[in-house]
Amino acid sequence: MDWFWHVLWVCFIVIPIALLWIAVVVELFRRHDLSGWMKLLWLLFVLVFPVIGAITYIIVTWLRADRARDLGAAAEPPAGAPPSSVGDLARLDRLRRSGVLTEEEYQAGRRAVLEGTAGDQAPAGGTGGTP
Repeated sequence: MDWFWHVLWVCFIVIPIALLWIAVVVELFRRHDLSGWMKLLWLLFVLVFPVIGAITYIIVTWLRADRARDLGAAAEPPAGAPPSSVGDLARLDRLRRSGVLTEEEYQAGRRAVLEGTAGDQAPAGGTGGTP
């Protein structure tokens, strides 16, 4: 009956911890916002202290994501407001660097911001109910 406890140990402790560790290491290599040295420091921390390092990395990442989301939400203009050229261009550049936008999408967005058409809500054909 000793094998039963070993199977439970492996299924509920060893495998989840290994998956967590692997996920954190893979996510570290996929991040583009960290410098090479920060990636190396996090990787060493996660390799030397696998469980504590992985959990610490996840907590720090979540806290930074929450803080960035909160700051980003406060910086968003209202729906009808004209676009902020500097803010929109910075956001487009950040998205391009992180790999979310392709170069063509970046250029189209940049052109729209510079022409002032990014915040327009009106339809092009003028099919509204007003004369």
